[in-house]
Amino acid sequence: MGGIGLLACCHEKDKYPQGTFPATVTNFSEVNSEYDDYNSDIPLISVGLRLHFSSNRNSAGENFDVVGDALGILWTTDNGTLSIHATSLDDDDDFTPELLSSINTPCNEMGPYSFQYNAGGKYRYVLMYASDCDSNFDISYAHYEKPFGTDGSPVLYPPKKIDFLNSSADDMYPTFYGENFIYHGEVGPENIEKLLFCSNRDGQFDIYEIGFGGDTDLVDLLGSDIGKQPEKLAISSESNDKCPFVSGKLLVFTSDRPGGFGGYDLYYCLRTDNGWSEPTNFGAEVNSAYDDYRPVVLNYPGFFNNSLLLFSSNRPGGKGGFDLYYVGTDVAVY
Repeated sequence: MGGIGLLACCHEKDKYPQGTFPATVTNFSEVNSEYDDYNSDIPLISVGLRLHFSSNRNSAGENFDVVGDALGILWTTDNGTLSIHATSLDDDDDFTPELLSSINTPCNEMGPYSFQYNAGGKYRYVLMYASDCDSNFDISYAHYEKPFGTDGSPVLYPPKKIDFLNSSADDMYPTFYGENFIYHGEVGPENIEKLLFCSNRDGQFDIYEIGFGGDTDLVDLLGSDIGKQPEKLAISSESNDKCPFVSGKLLVFTSDRPGGFGGYDLYYCLRTDNGWSEPTNFGAEVNSAYDDYRPVVLNYPGFFNNSLLLFSSNRPGGKGGFDLYYVGTDVAVY
């Protein structure tokens, strides 16, 4: 269990003051197992936060849980080398292991999406995900909160379904979206305009959105009835379009639509004045003849000059089943 951290080796005259994520797809070997590891999210590159992902390692391949691993990202500014490695997370106030224990069941828990924010003098850490305990996948959330300062212990709140997103079909992979919303883990209601997710309520998986922005507290909002119905995005096809993830003006997703390189491929769209642009395949540099799944993107300006694209794939050469992979991308987030 743990987080993903950024370290920098700085000297008086740095030859490589900004990091660069690699142009070649790289196995996230420090994280992967012989089982299926995918559906990740990246809350933030910063000391003390976690990389969440779904894995069936705990049950030896039987069912998926949401798990986490401690990682460090080290960019060496004097020689321009990147290291991604296992590290430790020492935080007595971190309540995330208890949060994960509260959501994991003998069913399948998939597609984690985590965020944190401050509300009325309290720190809140929220994890959205989908579970199939009721035969189909429904989107739920759980969270814990703790007061600022040294007084008071964290309080864990049990999982609760997000009723305005769910149907009698499979509903999965929630992600926030807003004109000024950049996904860095720390969020606020004022930056969020909509929530995107995918569902097969029309027979195949499509991407849907629902608007709910404003000054309402996010936890209160997720647990309420907002009185709106989700709408299908025009980028959806007659094939399966799944796993949306948005940061800034960039939407990434996976699809088995015709014209790809085989199985599921990764695609992206950019937000324009007229809505989302036509989907673009990430190309052979990223995609394979196998299934490439659930992409997420992290942009860290000032430290890295490109973005980190993290996804899962069952391509050959991994540790077994689906593995997590990463690659740098120059597709603009801002």
